Amino acid sequence: MIYRDFETFIKIKDDLSVDEQIHIKNEIKKYCDMYDMQTDEDGIGYYLESNQCGRGLEPGFKFYYKVGKYREYFSLFEYNSYFEHDINYHEGEMNLNITNQNVYVISDIHNDAGGFKELLKKISFSSDNLLIINGDIFDRGDEPADLYSEILKYPNIQVVQGNHDVWLAREILEKYDNQKVGQFIRYNSLPLLEERFVPTDLINLAKWIKEQPYYINLNLNGTRYQIAHAQTYKTPERMWDKSKLYMGDEHYEYFIRGMEENDDYISVIGHTATENRKIWVSPSGRTIRTDCGNGYKPYNYEGTLGAIRLNDMQEFYA
Repeated sequence: MIYRDFETFIKIKDDLSVDEQIHIKNEIKKYCDMYDMQTDEDGIGYYLESNQCGRGLEPGFKFYYKVGKYREYFSLFEYNSYFEHDINYHEGEMNLNITNQNVYVISDIHNDAGGFKELLKKISFSSDNLLIINGDIFDRGDEPADLYSEILKYPNIQVVQGNHDVWLAREILEKYDNQKVGQFIRYNSLPLLEERFVPTDLINLAKWIKEQPYYINLNLNGTRYQIAHAQTYKTPERMWDKSKLYMGDEHYEYFIRGMEENDDYISVIGHTATENRKIWVSPSGRTIRTDCGNGYKPYNYEGTLGAIRLNDMQEFYA
């Protein structure tokens, strides 16, 4: 069996001068030779093929890192790590058609069970409503167990995966289920959860995270929305790991294009705190940002927890 553990995709900008193009191509070739990288027939993909799983990971990453200093000269600069695929993100998109129901969106709660409960009261949340939590339930605050338990009380709460949630799932599965499921950044959630939950509960929590979609296509009374944690966009042809797009991974070009140039739906996202720590709607009305900086409060920075009712765009704050 042949493995490609780490692949980099590069397109050089068309508007570079001849001298610039020659220089950049020579630099890419230099690092290809240095790390034994091979090239796809289309000249876009760079990889090291091997019959030993994992052999191409380190040289592939080093190539990506070295060539990355020239990213300003590229119209495409992405990577695909097959070691990150086995996190098993829920591949099916979620499609919802809602008519006579209020729909609220909140994101980036970050372990704040108290603020979440307060916000539920502010919106008079009931069984007649739908609440979408658009990622980053966990990390930073000190109430992950209470928050998780509160969310599970409501069958009319739908969760979207956020990067912090996925990192927690990976950490749990590596520690308690012997699964190597990709990279993660360790925050404070797992030690706090371990004070309340036994290993079986923790594994079930991780599986619950993985079962959630990473974006929702919502048709609300004829208005179409796509709700994703970090950004939205029709997945570029060469981006196989779609979770990177929807959870945010430095794909700024797609962020801009997806939000404001796409007429198929209104984008609803969190992940990056708004400047004034309030719900933000772009002048075009194509983008709604819901991260009001609640995750910064544990670090003594300004932030709050906000929700928006999509039916009439009314805002609510804890």
